[in-house]
Amino acid sequence: MSVYQIPGVAVEVYHEKDLVAPEADGYVGDLASGSVTILAEVADDADWTVAFFRTGDDNFLPQKDWNRDPDDIPQLNEEGYEEAHAKQKRRFDFLSSRDKDSEGVVFGSRFGLDLFAYDGPLLNKTSYPANTLCLGQYVRLAGRLTGHVHVWEVAVISQGRQFFLTVQRRQDLLACSGYKGRLCFPGVGKHKHLGTVLVNLAPEGLPLIPAPDTLFPPEPSIDGLRRNEGMVESWHDARNMGKIVTAQGWARVHWTEAPPSPRLRYLGQGQRVRFSNLAKAQRNPKTEYRPGRKPKYTLDAFGVEPVS
Repeated sequence: MSVYQIPGVAVEVYHEKDLVAPEADGYVGDLASGSVTILAEVADDADWTVAFFRTGDDNFLPQKDWNRDPDDIPQLNEEGYEEAHAKQKRRFDFLSSRDKDSEGVVFGSRFGLDLFAYDGPLLNKTSYPANTLCLGQYVRLAGRLTGHVHVWEVAVISQGRQFFLTVQRRQDLLACSGYKGRLCFPGVGKHKHLGTVLVNLAPEGLPLIPAPDTLFPPEPSIDGLRRNEGMVESWHDARNMGKIVTAQGWARVHWTEAPPSPRLRYLGQGQRVRFSNLAKAQRNPKTEYRPGRKPKYTLDAFGVEPVS
C-alpha cells in the first residue's frame, strides 16, 4: 500500500452523506449497502491539478469541478443543458450539505456498493474502475513547471468485510516533443486516451523534451530466484492485485493470496516473496463495466508470503 499524500490536495470519504475518518492503514470500516463518495479538494497554491475517470474500456474522461455553480453552465441546447445542469446541481448540493465550505476546485467520484458472495454470505464490495478517482498533477519546482506529470489514483477498496481508502501515485510521466513538436506523453504506453486527456488539460508553458530521450525502467531480474520465489514488480491498490516476476514468467497476485500487514493485504514493490503454487490464469469474468476477456497474465500465484 502506498503511503503518499497528494501535495496540496485534501481527500475525504463519505458513506452516503456521513464523513468517514480513515485510520492509519486507510481502514474506513465495514460499510453497509449504499453509496460511497470520494472528494479531492485542491488548494489554491497546489500544482496544476486535473481529474478524470477511467472507464472499463480503458477510456479516460475529464472530471468536472463539483464546486462550480450549476447556473454557470452554458445553455447549449435545451436537452443537453437540462441533463448537465441536473448532474452538476447534485454535485453542488452534496458539497453544500457538508459541515464545511469549499472555495476552491473540488473533484469527486460517487459509486454504489455491489453485492458478491465471499466465503458463503453475500457481502458488499467495490469494483474497479468505478471505485476510483484519478488525478493528474503538472509538477512545479520553485514555481516553474518541470514537465513531470504525476498520475494519482484515489480509491476505496474492499477486502472481505473491510473497506480501505488507498492513495497511490501510479505514474510519473514526462512531457515530450513528438511529431512536428507536438506535446505527447509516451510513458502512457497503451493507455492512449490518458495521453490525450493530459495533453488537452495541460497548462501553457509546459517544458518538453525530445521523445527519444525518454528513459524507461529496466525489466526486473529473476537472477537468484528459486522456483517457488518471485519479485514484486508492482501492486495496484485500486485493483486489489499485484504482479510478480518468477522463473516461470509473470504472475498475478490477488489480494486474497497476499499476507495481511497487519490488516490490509498487499505486497510492496521490490519485495522478494515465495508462493505455494502457480496455476494457469483464469479468464476475467464479464462485469457491468467490461466484457469477459483473456487475462493479461498467464499465471496466478497462490499462498504468497514475504521471504524473511
